[in-house]
Amino acid sequence: MLVEQVPIGLETMGYATREELFAEYYKLIELIYRYDDYFIRIKTGSISLGSIAAGLGIGTQSLYPILLVIVLSLAFWLTESSLKVVQLSNFKRVTELEQVLSDGSYEDEKSGFEAPRIIQGYSENRRANEASKLWLKVMRWKHVMFPHIVFFVGGTVGLIAQILAG
Repeated sequence: MLVEQVPIGLETMGYATREELFAEYYKLIELIYRYDDYFIRIKTGSISLGSIAAGLGIGTQSLYPILLVIVLSLAFWLTESSLKVVQLSNFKRVTELEQVLSDGSYEDEKSGFEAPRIIQGYSENRRANEASKLWLKVMRWKHVMFPHIVFFVGGTVGLIAQILAG
């Protein structure tokens, strides 16, 4: 007897009910908000390690801790920017869900609105974000660059002062 094989995961794909769409929506919102904790940890780490390295540089009159301040500020800044792009990549699906829930088009099977589509929506938006170099734009956002820019500029000024002092 021949058994028709359905690819894993596709047997549950289809058109979702309003409750299922709301469940998917709230899961995504929860996921997006979880990133805020990571951003706070990144900023805390940047401030803590940058302050320690700056203090060592001032105390030892050495260039290396000051260089470390600059490297750490760039590393934390790039980390926060790239993680922000990961967070933003989830917004495509949230927007799709909000649109379809507000206009009720999910009820029409001809609309072609499939659910769940969390991973596919994320990967589509992630590819688009990478192609557009979104992380470069995100780096310039005030709430992303602070306090990293403070330590970068402070470290650069400290490095120049240390070199000029001899």
